[in-house]
Formats: sequence, C-alpha cells, structure tokens
Amino acid sequence: MVQCGCIKPLCDLLTCSDPRIILVALEGLENILKTGDRDSKTSGVNPFVQYIEEADGIEKIENLQHHTSQDIYSKSISILETYFGAEEDSSIAPAADQQQYQFGSQVPQGGFRFA
Repeated sequence: MVQCGCIKPLCDLLTCSDPRIILVALEGLENILKTGDRDSKTSGVNPFVQYIEEADGIEKIENLQHHTSQDIYSKSISILETYFGAEEDSSIAPAADQQQYQFGSQVPQGGFRFA
C-alpha cells in the first residue's frame, strides 16, 4: 500500500469538506504509522513519519485540531502526540456540551469599548 504511493493522496484528503472522508484518511494514516512503529524496532526510526512530513501531512493534521467534529479533533491530536511528539494545546480544544461546542471568552470588567 505505502509502496504504491498512498500517503500523499491520504494527506490530500485531509482538506476535504466531508468529515467522514477526513476521518477515514486519518485512520489510514494512523494505521500506516502504527505499522511503521512496529517495523522500526530494529532501526528505531519510523520511515512513514518522514513520508507524511514530505506530503505536508503534519500541517494538515495540525489544522484539523480546529475542526468542528470532535472525532476528527481527537484523532488528529492523538496522531500528533503519538507519532510527531506534539503536545495538546488546551487553549484550542472546544468544550463539547450536548453535541455543541462552546468557546470560552472573558469579557473585560466594564465590558468592551469600541471606538
């Protein structure tokens, strides 16, 4: 599968508008990375990490941290933390409340003043 050049097309699907396709692409990339981890026990390096980097996949996965789908958000965070050494930025994580997202904001004391 990887030898057939599937990583770049999977990374390209991460910018699709259909959340189901994005989730399937993320799961495919995650499975490839898992295989690379398993196969890299002798060398200590997962070669598929570099392939995903070369396909601009890391940037696309990072952008999915802002996706409205909780499943896509969670999967992208998991992949970044597990395979790319990223840490979750809790300031961008939406708080889910009954299938809706709520974004916190702080109103300055005295309210906002617009000129």
